[in-house]
Amino acid sequence: MRTRALQRFFTLFILSLLATALAARADLPGSLLDAVRGSGLVFRGTVRAVGRSTPTVPAEPRTAVVVVDRIIDEPDTVGNVTGKEVTVRFRDTPRLQPGQSAVFFTQRYSAGTSLGLDEVGWLPAAEAEGIEAKVRAARAALADEALARRLASAELVVVGVVGTPRPTEEARGPHGSEHDPLWWQAPIRVDSVEKGRLPGNSATGATGATALGKGTVLAHYATSIDILWQQAPRLKEGESGIFLLQPPGQIPRFPPPGLVVVDPLDVLSREQLDRVRRLLKGQR
Repeated sequence: MRTRALQRFFTLFILSLLATALAARADLPGSLLDAVRGSGLVFRGTVRAVGRSTPTVPAEPRTAVVVVDRIIDEPDTVGNVTGKEVTVRFRDTPRLQPGQSAVFFTQRYSAGTSLGLDEVGWLPAAEAEGIEAKVRAARAALADEALARRLASAELVVVGVVGTPRPTEEARGPHGSEHDPLWWQAPIRVDSVEKGRLPGNSATGATGATALGKGTVLAHYATSIDILWQQAPRLKEGESGIFLLQPPGQIPRFPPPGLVVVDPLDVLSREQLDRVRRLLKGQR
C-alpha cells in the first residue's frame, strides 16, 4: 500500500512539474492545474480577428473572434460549438494574431446568439503536445481533491443499502421558510464501515448518529425542490452504494436531526470503493 501511495505521489509531482513548466513558457495562471480548475471550456482554436466579437457579444480592445477547432474539456456544457466562432475576452491585450492557433482555457460570461468566453489562460498550439492527457489528469486530480474534502468532513462513511424512507416530524409540520429542506430519514443497512464507528443500538450520540439495530444507521436527506436543495441526493429504498454521512452542524440554518447526505458527492456507487479507500488512507 505504501508503494502505491508513493507511486501516486511521484506521478502527481511529475504532473505538477510539467504543468508549471508549461505555464512558464506560455500564459497560464500559475499551473495547468489552476487553469483547469478555473475553466468551464478548454478548446483548441484559431484566431480570426482581434478587437472584434461575435453576434450579441460586445466588442472590446481585448476581445478576439476565435473559431473552435476541437473541444478538449467541457465540464460546463455549452453545446456543440466545434467549427463555430466564439468571442474570447483576454485578461490583457491579446498577444495572439489572426491565423495563430492555441489551446484556450476559458469560462463563459455571455451566452446569446454566440458565446462570450473569458480567458483563464492559453497555450500556443506548438507547446500543447499531449494536452488532452494532461487536462484529463488535472481534472481527475481536482475530482479527487473535492471528494477528499467530503471524506474529511464526514463523520461516518459506510457501504450499505437504503431501507424504507419516511418523513421527519419537521417535514410533516408547518414550514418556517420556502427554503426548508423538508428532511426525510432512511435507515441504511451497513455492509462495511470505511470511516468512523457505528453508534450503539438505539443510541443517539452527541453528533446525532443513530443506530436502529446492529449494522444499521439512520441518514437524513432533503426532499425540497427549492433551488437550494436541487443538487442534494435523494435516498431511495433498495439503493446500494457508499454513503458519506455528514454531521448536522454543517447546516446551521436548517439543522437536520441527525447525520445527513446533502452534497452530490455524499452518495457514490460501490464501484468507487477503491478510490474512496485510497483517499481515506491518504488522510490517516
